[in-house]
Amino acid sequence: MDPAPFKACLEAILDRKMVKRGRIAATKVLVKWQKLPAERATWEFYYDLLKQFPNF
Repeated sequence: MDPAPFKACLEAILDRKMVKRGRIAATKVLVKWQKLPAERATWEFYYDLLKQFPNF
């Protein structure tokens, strides 16, 4: 039996930075995921996260 797939749950935003996305500026946020250590935090585009987690 295969293990259950990992369901990502956003725990906290640790940091943010501005980057270029094509020809425009975009915000990236450093995401701390639930059940993962802070060392496994990842940079994600802010507006992409809003689509996935509208109630955060």
